[in-house]
Amino acid sequence: MNQTEKTEYEKKFNYWRWRVLLGFGFLYLFMYTGRMNMGIALPLLKKEFGWSSAQVGFISSMIFWTYGFSHIIWGRLSDRYGGRVLCGLGAILSTIVNWIVSFGTTILSIALPWGINGIVQAMVWSPGTGMVTRWWSKKERGFAMGLTLFFAGWATVVVWILATNIAAPIWGWKGVFRFPVLLMGLMGIVSFFLVRDYPKDVGLKDYVEEDVEITEREEKETATGIWPYINCFKNWRLDVAFLSLGLVNFTRYAFLTWIPMYYMESAKYDISKMGWVSVSLPVGMAIGPALAGWMSDKFFRSNRYQTISAYCIIAAAAAIVIGLTPPKYVTTGIVFLFLAGFFIYGAHGPTWALCQDLAGRKKAGTAAGLMDWVAYMFAALNAVVIGSILTLTGENWSIAFVLIAVISLVASALAWSVKR
Repeated sequence: MNQTEKTEYEKKFNYWRWRVLLGFGFLYLFMYTGRMNMGIALPLLKKEFGWSSAQVGFISSMIFWTYGFSHIIWGRLSDRYGGRVLCGLGAILSTIVNWIVSFGTTILSIALPWGINGIVQAMVWSPGTGMVTRWWSKKERGFAMGLTLFFAGWATVVVWILATNIAAPIWGWKGVFRFPVLLMGLMGIVSFFLVRDYPKDVGLKDYVEEDVEITEREEKETATGIWPYINCFKNWRLDVAFLSLGLVNFTRYAFLTWIPMYYMESAKYDISKMGWVSVSLPVGMAIGPALAGWMSDKFFRSNRYQTISAYCIIAAAAAIVIGLTPPKYVTTGIVFLFLAGFFIYGAHGPTWALCQDLAGRKKAGTAAGLMDWVAYMFAALNAVVIGSILTLTGENWSIAFVLIAVISLVASALAWSVKR
């Protein structure tokens, strides 16, 4: 290959890797319209049906259990067969299931389809991040995963604005599950035509890692069956990364699930005012991961633990301030909700990059599936634990925020122990 051919080849590879990254990113920009919408609906369901915080917490937790466990399956399948079809199909099926949820009238008739929604939503993240890993090498993976989470963060802003200012005020809680999700189904179709699973699908060769250790490990990886799972768990650093993200995800979903109810019940806001006050939380979540992932590449030579630990410590401080500040101080709430979102979700970017660094390309989907499984077991615990604490303490929100801060500090300590 002469220099001209090499240049053209590199341009083509760069074009396709960006196409895959942005194709998956724009799909995920709308995926949360079919998952984060429950946090907006919970106070409306509680008000209409007279359910307790513990009961609506049970409904919310259903998706976390099924979403987490399903990743174990979809992540491995994507390593074997690719993620392109799974991503598109998951978005379409989630749109349908959300509409089914909107017709529920009892706890069970809402909770069961919401659990099924977790299964089909899980068809997207692990397969999609595995697909991105096959196009982006370690030295740039922090940026790539950070940008992916940037889109996921703005997805929360999208559902927050559409649900609290259009769907819910006009159609009530049912509208939250019917209209914003149509954008998700549409992007599922579009992304199928935009992305490709492997460089070979467009006549390109796989990239070569500069890290010799990673290259040697990937070349030795021939495991099949359940062995890729076992090999992931045999890597103690990967195990610690799983647990660290699990704790971070507890704090993330504690905010996303309960902040709408906090402002509607403690400050007596209607849903539109609550949406505009609390939207700073998902805005912070939208910006944090991209910056954190880039920092871990640029300043720490793809060593992720410093960034993760620092972000978790600052997130804990923000949680304490929110918990101790009365909700009537709106400006303080907006500022620290932004900081909480920025640093809580920001820690996800380098953690996901760390997961793929430690697993390698051949187990990228499998490792992502396992990490999301752990992450959403903790997200499910958040819904049950925080809901129960609020019910047992007579809606004492300060205790809930202190617990969130403590968990974030433990996540910081775990991330620091990896030192990779």
